[in-house]
Amino acid sequence: GGTFDVSILEVEKGVFEVKATGGDPELGGDDFDARIVDWLLAQLPEGVREAASKDRVSVQRLRHAAERAKRTLTDKQEAFIAVADLGDHSTEGSHRHAELDTALTRDFFEKLAEPLSQRCLEVCQRVMGDAKLAPKSVHAVMLVGGMTRVPLIRRLVLDYFGKSPVADVDPDEVVALGAAVHAAELAHQQGAALLIDVATHSLSVGLLGGGVRRLIPRNTPVPAVAK
Repeated sequence: GGTFDVSILEVEKGVFEVKATGGDPELGGDDFDARIVDWLLAQLPEGVREAASKDRVSVQRLRHAAERAKRTLTDKQEAFIAVADLGDHSTEGSHRHAELDTALTRDFFEKLAEPLSQRCLEVCQRVMGDAKLAPKSVHAVMLVGGMTRVPLIRRLVLDYFGKSPVADVDPDEVVALGAAVHAAELAHQQGAALLIDVATHSLSVGLLGGGVRRLIPRNTPVPAVAK
């Protein structure tokens, strides 16, 4: 829900070598929901809009409605959104509230999400550059997480890598499956699988005077030693 990460692996005869990895720690499914929430708030009457945007109860209701609509648009072209009692719930007494009843199409959602999808593409381009590989040289693309069910994301994969993502692995289960395979190898030491990983971030130390010295650059194979 909160991050977007890309890893490039070379797999051969049970050896899983991470060639490069990277991501955007402030990009995830929640950000796509937030774009819908902002659009919904803009449709409220001016007198209620500001109060609702600052009201925890109202914002939570809008977030739930936005996520439901996003899920609906995975399989359908249009999602209907109805949210009641939006306004100020922070204090007791009589306050003006409003109801929202609207529809969101898949095409318009993709326009709302275009800045975010562009950031996804930029991460892919950066990591492929780190791996020194061309997108078309990737043999298979595996998606992880529920957000990858969104047609927009799957189309980005097809357009950039020139192939559809792997379809026979559930994106909600793939991490658990990989962890189980790795754990089984660590427990039994059968030599069936070997993971060669890299540092996902550069590791540095602070110096007197406010400087920073980088010891281990990002994408260095681990374990690593710095002198």
